[in-house]
Amino acid sequence: MVSHARLLLVNRSCDLVSVLDKFLGNSWSAIVRGHLSGGSELVTHYVQVFSSSMDVKTVEKGVKKSCRAYRVVVQPCSGRRGHLMVLKEPCSVCKVLYSGSEHVVLSHSIYPGGYTFVSLATMNKSVLRGLIDRLQEGDESISIEKVEEVEGPSPLSGVQARVLLYAYVRGYYDIPRRINLDKLARELGMSRSAVADALRRAEAKIVKKYFEEGLA
Repeated sequence: MVSHARLLLVNRSCDLVSVLDKFLGNSWSAIVRGHLSGGSELVTHYVQVFSSSMDVKTVEKGVKKSCRAYRVVVQPCSGRRGHLMVLKEPCSVCKVLYSGSEHVVLSHSIYPGGYTFVSLATMNKSVLRGLIDRLQEGDESISIEKVEEVEGPSPLSGVQARVLLYAYVRGYYDIPRRINLDKLARELGMSRSAVADALRRAEAKIVKKYFEEGLA
């Protein structure tokens, strides 16, 4: 059964957090979008700047100078407030979160001081425990403050959940698709027809549950 969990951790290993804290103090937040196996090894941070006293261009220069950033784009807003899009190499936390094929990050946000909130889905509780162990492994700059498992019955069978989660992780539902059905089947070690059947049945159950319960 697919397990869902929410994590609160403090990540002091991220160079971007250090730079943003230095220039902006408590006046920022960031949404993180990573690229899992089969995609890029870079991580995108969408940083919102709340400070009206700090020029976002100054922050941009600081990020470019101090972080291993491949691209920094400024998106100005009213006054001196604005947004930064930072494409950079992953820190140790992102390396764990955005690798592997048995879990998917649903949301990932960072706040001043490195306080990090992550919502994710894993194949099972064993995968979740392993993920938490890897996050803390040998790095004193990372601490797990809270783990909240979200319980709830799943309408999917074990095979359907595994195939659907893997398809999502590998980009089968991206636009455009990053992987086709044939390659998905090869990576899963299943026949093409078995993967297609599992996906159709899983999708049908999710759609039925959405319209019968979600819109009730």
